[in-house]
Amino acid sequence: MNSFNTTDAELLDLLRTGDRRAFATIYERYCSILYGVAFRILNDHDLAKDIVQEAFIMLFETRNNRVINNLKAYLFQTVKYRCFMH
Repeated sequence: MNSFNTTDAELLDLLRTGDRRAFATIYERYCSILYGVAFRILNDHDLAKDIVQEAFIMLFETRNNRVINNLKAYLFQTVKYRCFMH
């Protein structure tokens, strides 16, 4: 899988089938960006890492139960919500 040419929508379709490479690609694509958002909100490195990990776990666990139209927006909202709930 060429992660540079794969769209988020294609990755989500693959993720729904349980494709772990798709999940890894999503993680690589968004992890550092999401960490930056969480850190700016929380100002705590460890907590920011935990929040981002929780967001990815939730994405994987609910991959067949949610309709996600915009992966990037979904991940950003999930991280922001988890930060503010903390």
